[in-house]
Amino acid sequence: MAFTHWYPSVLVIWALRGGTDVLFLISTYSMTQRIVPNALLGRVITFIRVLTWPTGALGALLGGLALAQTGNVGLVYGCVGLLVFLVAFAFWLTPLGHAERYVPEAKAPQGD
Repeated sequence: MAFTHWYPSVLVIWALRGGTDVLFLISTYSMTQRIVPNALLGRVITFIRVLTWPTGALGALLGGLALAQTGNVGLVYGCVGLLVFLVAFAFWLTPLGHAERYVPEAKAPQGD
């Protein structure tokens, strides 16, 4: 979005971003349900939500401050996009980026 000024393309990009957010949340909660024991699942999901939900408000505040200081929407969007990419890449290099290693293999049902 930092490089376009055509409203229909912004709508498409925004929809793709929203769709990837939904897919990310589905995969994150699915992976959490597979890895975490049932006795701790409610606590872990609550902890994840408490840590992640306030970040939207903090991001909006910081983005608004950055926009007020620079006056350049494209620059702010570009920096945010680069930052999101770098954070995702940094997490990909950690064990969290390869969480599938920690998912137990499904056992095939035993025949009669």
